[in-house]
Amino acid sequence: MNTHLSNMLGGSPGVRALAFGALAVAAVAAAPGARAQSITNGTFLNPTSPGVGGSAVPGWSQTPATGDSCVVTGSTFCKTSTWGTLTSTDLPGTAYGNYYADPLGASQRQTLSQTVSGLTVGTAYTLTFEEAGFALTNAAGSPTTAEQWAVSFGSTTDDSTSMSVSSTVGVGWTSQSMTFVASAASEVLSFVTTTSAASTVSQFAALADVNLSGPTKTAVPEPASLGLLAMGIAGIAGLRRRARAAA
Repeated sequence: MNTHLSNMLGGSPGVRALAFGALAVAAVAAAPGARAQSITNGTFLNPTSPGVGGSAVPGWSQTPATGDSCVVTGSTFCKTSTWGTLTSTDLPGTAYGNYYADPLGASQRQTLSQTVSGLTVGTAYTLTFEEAGFALTNAAGSPTTAEQWAVSFGSTTDDSTSMSVSSTVGVGWTSQSMTFVASAASEVLSFVTTTSAASTVSQFAALADVNLSGPTKTAVPEPASLGLLAMGIAGIAGLRRRARAAA
């Protein structure tokens, strides 16, 4: 194969050596690196209407299995037996498609979680997502509440940016980024709302576009690429020796 390639390249031995070296570098550069980790269904597609409890959201678990968290799939708040025909006073919009909504009430909120596998112990991973806050029409008279997402990755927990939500004014989508270090090959990622004040179940935190990425590792050259690189280096070294002898 190498003889055939040399004949195809033609030219002087020096030219062939340079060509071999270039091909070797290209082959090594093209070798694939490690893939970054990803979240299953971070855009909350195909929920079992309206996506309340247990495994109603593909790829995710909601605990306890009963509660008032749900997936909003359009411009109208998701309907549940609890909310009936209530509408939102300030839905955050559908810029990110479907989104998950979790109430602030302690007895109604649920923990949303999934297990992320294929992690490298000791490696830092970046979690990104969008958050927003809103209230329903029956929240009239409810106090303005500071709310946020408590995010856990394995045994580590971090809080998103705090949002101030009243009974009529919500908070639009804001980007969040957190870094976690994997302590095991598989870690549980979870989200749950937290609040610093008394609240009603009519105030919600919204979650959208969840992604997890890790560093791309340096590609390890395959044996064939290493052989080609060695041939290129040897050819270039020989060309230099001949140039010195001619001088």
